[in-house]
Amino acid sequence: NLEQNFRSSEVKGEIRIPRVEGKNFDGSEFTGYRSSRDVSVTVVNFPRGVPVSYLPPKGEIRDVDFYSSLVWAVLNGKKPPIKLDLNDVRIRVRRAKAPTLWVLLLDSSGSMAVQKRISIAKGIAEKLVENGYIKKSKVALIVAKGNQAEIFVPPTRNYWEVLEKIEGIPTGGRTPLSSALYNLLLLAGRERRKDRSVRVRAFLITDGKANVSLFGKRIKEEIIELAKALRKKGIELSIYDTGSGGINPGISYVPLLKKVANAKVYRV
Repeated sequence: NLEQNFRSSEVKGEIRIPRVEGKNFDGSEFTGYRSSRDVSVTVVNFPRGVPVSYLPPKGEIRDVDFYSSLVWAVLNGKKPPIKLDLNDVRIRVRRAKAPTLWVLLLDSSGSMAVQKRISIAKGIAEKLVENGYIKKSKVALIVAKGNQAEIFVPPTRNYWEVLEKIEGIPTGGRTPLSSALYNLLLLAGRERRKDRSVRVRAFLITDGKANVSLFGKRIKEEIIELAKALRKKGIELSIYDTGSGGINPGISYVPLLKKVANAKVYRV
């Protein structure tokens, strides 16, 4: 069961972020997740990661495997002193740890639970810092409030900026959930254009009661389209559902996101 129950007074202490050494999440809330250090990618002709093989070059040469190049020069019949030519050169194939972009999506719209949501966002940011993720990965902050969501902090390794922005987030107004998800897709696209190996993980903190359309369609249709896009792009979404669970006016789109985007849901 992916839905876990937290005591709101202990939210900050209950949040678990994967450990740097690559073990499972420490705690039942996140059992089964793995750290970004467990995710590796194959890198060709780029000096990052551990060499595992070599290939003949195609196009620009940036990461030469000199030993393998010399071996191929000898196999090609060259005698000392060896002068390499293009037929001899081999470039390295490496295995590298995939960088991660962590995105906090905070619903700061007006409700009795808004301070709880801010507390959860702070807790997640602090746990990321404690576990050393900022050293190699980036964190971004998207805030959903009013008529549209806003990227409060673009991808950065300056975690102090993220924590400071969370402290000063304005609250109140409507819930532009579609806009927040759309901004998440934009951020992911930008980062992956810089580095195709970037893994994107998002934490959405909301009661799910969206009431602002982004494209002028029915909100449910927008949520479905955006959720499908998140899943297609391989963006991993975890939702902290702050809905009361009792009689609460308005439709929550959390179950829909869970189903369509394959999101993990945690009740707080």
